[in-house]
Amino acid sequence: MTTPTQGGASIDRSRCLPNLTVGEALSHVQGESLKVIAVILVRLLNSPTTGAVS
Repeated sequence: MTTPTQGGASIDRSRCLPNLTVGEALSHVQGESLKVIAVILVRLLNSPTTGAVS
């Protein structure tokens, strides 16, 4: 299955995504979401403006 993009190029979904069941895809998305939340939290905690003042 090919999906057209805005630039006119197309993306072949079979090359981008392996054959996953619904449960596997859902757990993959949830895992990636947790990684993103962890990265944002670390950046906020290490930020000089939002970090803890000692």
